[in-house]
Amino acid sequence: MTFPSFPKKPFERIRNNHLDALNQMSDHASAVAGRALNLGLLNGTVKSRPSDGLREDLSRLTIADLEKHLDLLFRTDRMHVLVIGGKKSSEIAAKVVNFVDSLPCKACGRPDLQLKTRLYSKWTINPRKIVVIDRPGITEAHVQMGFLAPPRKNPEFYELRLAETILSGYFASRMNMIIREKLSLTYGISAGFDFDDDLGFFTVATSTRNQKVGELMHALDKLLADFVQEGAS
Repeated sequence: MTFPSFPKKPFERIRNNHLDALNQMSDHASAVAGRALNLGLLNGTVKSRPSDGLREDLSRLTIADLEKHLDLLFRTDRMHVLVIGGKKSSEIAAKVVNFVDSLPCKACGRPDLQLKTRLYSKWTINPRKIVVIDRPGITEAHVQMGFLAPPRKNPEFYELRLAETILSGYFASRMNMIIREKLSLTYGISAGFDFDDDLGFFTVATSTRNQKVGELMHALDKLLADFVQEGAS
């Protein structure tokens, strides 16, 4: 951990694996739809950058970058250690803490690393729009829809979690019983909130036959509107 060698061969192999995964992503409708929705919801913000990175991110990294940032990020003075043991857990914890304190830490005591904010290019897209991504040869359309939601610290957090469960949280949920069982428009559908410190978002993900996309969108729109207006019985 403190003196890694970063050999060149596995470094290049892992980078190439990630690049291959990005290149193949365009063949997976769900991955394309998920990334497009994320870009639309968080348009132009740092949060819109895909978690698996961009080709230019992976291509510009060097071994020297890894070595430099390891010293900055490996901070034993900010390390949290969890020890789970029996009667002698306190003795084990003391040994672990003493060992951690003995590790070399080049950046310990320095100010926190100032992170560079790299914004993702902004789309010219308006809210409440449908974006269609044409992928010839894919017989099943993957549909994702969503909107921005409150952050984690909000007074209705548990009410939102409960509503999410009724709507799509289990097999007898609203979405599953109507969209799948009653209308036979999909094999599986899921929806839910993703809460963050400063914002959240609500997303719906499902798939259907290409010729049923319009019918599916109308059914989803009606189901969500009815749930908002009428609530749960």
